[in-house]
Amino acid sequence: MSRRELTRLAAFDRGKGLPRFCRGVVTIYTCVMVLMLMAIILTYSTYSSMAEQRNSANDLRQKQAFHAAQAGIQMATEWFGTRGPLINADVENLIGDLDGFLYPGGEHWTRCADVDYSNDKSHPCWGDPNDQRRPYVYFYNHNGSTHLPIDSSILGGSVDVEVEALLCFIFVEDLDLVASLTSEIMGCQLLEGLLVDTSKFMITLLARGKADCSGGTCQAESLISQAITNFSVGAQASTPAVPLVSNGPLPALGLLQLAANEDNPANPMSIWGNLNPSCGGMNVDFDGSSILSCPLSVLESSGGSCPSPSGLLDAISAVLDGDVLSATGDLLGLLSIVAGTGTDLLGDTTFPCDLFASYFGVAEENWTLVRDSVTVINDCSILDAESYGTFWITGDSCEISGPIGSEDHPVMLITAATNTHLADGAHVYGTIFATDVENANASLSAGDGSIVQGQVVSDSTWGMIGGTATVIYDEDLIVDAGLSANLGSVQGTWTDFHKEWE
Repeated sequence: MSRRELTRLAAFDRGKGLPRFCRGVVTIYTCVMVLMLMAIILTYSTYSSMAEQRNSANDLRQKQAFHAAQAGIQMATEWFGTRGPLINADVENLIGDLDGFLYPGGEHWTRCADVDYSNDKSHPCWGDPNDQRRPYVYFYNHNGSTHLPIDSSILGGSVDVEVEALLCFIFVEDLDLVASLTSEIMGCQLLEGLLVDTSKFMITLLARGKADCSGGTCQAESLISQAITNFSVGAQASTPAVPLVSNGPLPALGLLQLAANEDNPANPMSIWGNLNPSCGGMNVDFDGSSILSCPLSVLESSGGSCPSPSGLLDAISAVLDGDVLSATGDLLGLLSIVAGTGTDLLGDTTFPCDLFASYFGVAEENWTLVRDSVTVINDCSILDAESYGTFWITGDSCEISGPIGSEDHPVMLITAATNTHLADGAHVYGTIFATDVENANASLSAGDGSIVQGQVVSDSTWGMIGGTATVIYDEDLIVDAGLSANLGSVQGTWTDFHKEWE
């Protein structure tokens, strides 16, 4: 074989039998396929990234709308809280120049049954899921708007919230006090003409949170609702119609002056005390205390002091004239001869051993449920004549001075402070409930000239009375003090699912 032929054969082997123009096709094909695959992966990655960004943006907007709605619920609760006495009142100029929300001509509430909202699922009346209750529910409607006047600008320029409200009155069936010491909550009224105590109510707040808003258009929306009520544990508190309830010994030093309830002239009561032997504690001792009680009319006609008889004849005359119900020191024995022991001082052998439970409907061991449902304070100096609602007082000491509450806006003071003292001249409108649940040595004392107009319930130890302290029974203030409780959330009513409201 010639050299020329050998060279051609070697070239053929290197090219594997392919012509010279075909030798780069496989490489190019492979590169093209790889590039196409990379383009597909890059395109998918880009679209996936864009979709993830859109989802993240949508999720962010939805979270912003949700938190805006939550903030609206809180702002609405605060708004109603600052107007507590107005919510269910029909009185003109109740607070300054502000009228009650039910005052004729300036109502803030409209009954759902009085308007046609059937074709508007965004109407607040659809926010009540109970079809049977809806006709008796009221919706907030004032100055042509159903939206509460809350300022949502603090949430930011692209976030907004609108809050509407529904009102229903709670029906409570009052049961016999002595037999059960409780009441049954029947819920919102459903029957036309049913006698309803409008002092107990529930408000359902309907919040519509919005996010990414521009030019009146928002990209996200969240609807939630939450019910609040003034019907707290304080609202069902109840005791016999007496100025003083005592679970233990009465004050041994100083004069305790009581203006008894005169609704039942045949048997006006001054004290309901514990003489139940099964309670295992120290029972009330009337004879060892300085007590003077008289009808309210006598207290008022004699300049704020019950007449103090000085001898048997004087005591007989005072009792026959209706001026004195019980007197101090050994004259209690004299009055016992004239009118019989316990004429107005009731030592009850069936007195409840758990007075806390009898009063609030919550066992004493669960006292935190009561505390957590009202406003808790540890500084009594913040209380003044403008205060109203229910307060739980905690801490080492509470000095109550000056007027607290008023006849229009009484207070309920549940004091668990170690030392609670009514300063000289203090005047409390409403109810004081002294308890030892936080400190077994808790005590209640009073200075000269101090007055509680309403009722005092002592479930702790009495301290010294430095002079004369007066408790004036006032049923209206007792009731109003319990029912003017601070607005609180109703457990289990929060929802972001609505049957028909859109």
